Amino acid sequence: MIKKLSNSYSPSAKEEEVREIIIKELSDFYSDIRVDDLGNLIIHKPGKKKCIALTAPMDEVSFIITHIKNDKNLIGTSVCDVKSKTLQNITVIDKNRQKYILSKLPNNIDEYVKISNIEFSNFNTCKANCLDNEFVSESFIYNENFNENDGFYIGKAMERSVCCSILCDIARNVANSLYEYYFVFSAQNYCDKKGSMTATYNLKIDELYNICCIDTDTEDVLIEKGPVLVLRDKMLISNSDLVAKFEDKQPMQKIISSNLICEGGYYQRQSTTQKIISVGIPVNFLGCFNEVVSKKDIYTLKNNLMEIVLP
Repeated sequence: MIKKLSNSYSPSAKEEEVREIIIKELSDFYSDIRVDDLGNLIIHKPGKKKCIALTAPMDEVSFIITHIKNDKNLIGTSVCDVKSKTLQNITVIDKNRQKYILSKLPNNIDEYVKISNIEFSNFNTCKANCLDNEFVSESFIYNENFNENDGFYIGKAMERSVCCSILCDIARNVANSLYEYYFVFSAQNYCDKKGSMTATYNLKIDELYNICCIDTDTEDVLIEKGPVLVLRDKMLISNSDLVAKFEDKQPMQKIISSNLICEGGYYQRQSTTQKIISVGIPVNFLGCFNEVVSKKDIYTLKNNLMEIVLP
């Protein structure tokens, strides 16, 4: 499933392919499946005693075309912060899997920012519809490049692919539990988390577990050393009761970061629950076309969550 999710076309606000994959995976287990007006996929299981929510993002790093330069070149901007040094001569694709090459970046850009005026060149002769501005507002994503070996997955959109895969595995296993559950697959995570701000609005949740990914380039974590507890970030202080549930799970890494912004903070602001925690998978080259994640870290986090959220 991770390969299928990685190779999907799912830029911010255009997560249809990923939603369809997830719905197909879980429709035999759940009847209460809905998509809200912002594209968040919310799957609900009725139950008693306690309500637990788990969340994961559906979108990926993308670029939006802002105007046509000439009959072969398009100008765009990144939707989210990207690492400029990784963008030289990469291949991107549109929704029809048409390939373009990122041929020019602005001069003097910072290391990790949103980048405007990126120039893309068509691999083939530009079609007439390009001249008619059909490509303006079109989203490009990194080209498909999924690989795996005995210990690692490598490819684009690993945050979406890994987190959604973990959430689907958990959802399949809690179908017969007595607890009530919400599985929230959020839209527009890379677009200032617009979907995250509404996904759990007015839901009465007792515990919320946000699954994310942690960049090993910017945080003091390593792959193959276990999943990560996010104790605090700009928007979230993880609940001490939920932190305690993970402390006897080994191996686990911990970070206290003033820079990281986890979705959990947005859910906390919109929901009635006070018990929220963010847990993550460490990723090498997060936000690049060749992200690397450890299979062992994925397996560990999935098992830890299963032990905690099942009664």
